[in-house]
Amino acid sequence: MSLELDERKSKSTNLEAPPPQDAEAVTPPPTAPPRSRGRRGPVKLTVNLLARVMDRLEEVCGFTGESRTDAINRSIQLYALYHDTVRDGGTFVVRARDGREREFHVL
Repeated sequence: MSLELDERKSKSTNLEAPPPQDAEAVTPPPTAPPRSRGRRGPVKLTVNLLARVMDRLEEVCGFTGESRTDAINRSIQLYALYHDTVRDGGTFVVRARDGREREFHVL
C-alpha cells in the first residue's frame, strides 16, 4: 500500500532584516502552522490500494454502513491500538464466538 499526503509545504522567509530607508514597511505573510500531531480538521490523502484490499474495504463498508473514509479511519485507529499494545510488551488476542483465542500478528 502506498500513502501520500496531499499537503502544501510552506516556505519560511526571513523578513527580519531592516527595510531600506526609502522602502515602505512590509508586513510578512502569515505562516502556515507547523505539521504536528495536534492537527485539527480533515487532511486529504491519496491511497493506492491493492485490488483485494479495495474489495475488502467495500465489503466492510457494505456490512457496517460506514463510508470508505470512516472505515479507513477506524482501521488506522485499530492498527495504532495493536502497535501500542505490542510495543508495550502486550499481545493482541482475538477470541472467537466459541471461546477459542488466537494471537493476532501484523507482518
